[in-house]
Amino acid sequence: MLGSELRLKRELLQSQIEVATKPHSSSAAARLELKALREGASHACGVYGLKILACGTDPMAEWRQAVHTPKRRYAQIPDA
Repeated sequence: MLGSELRLKRELLQSQIEVATKPHSSSAAARLELKALREGASHACGVYGLKILACGTDPMAEWRQAVHTPKRRYAQIPDA
């Protein structure tokens, strides 16, 4: 996806990213864009010798030890 805008956002935990597509009128078009965005993210990580794993939050992880992204909206989420 070189030369294109890569729409990635940091999620609540620093180990997570959000890939944001534009609105589409068909699922096929959304799928193509999502595929291109994920390939771009994978390429960007590969430059640093890293890989992306598409999964939810690990239910066995020690969530209190996870590093939060420093964003004001996440600071408003209370610790349980």
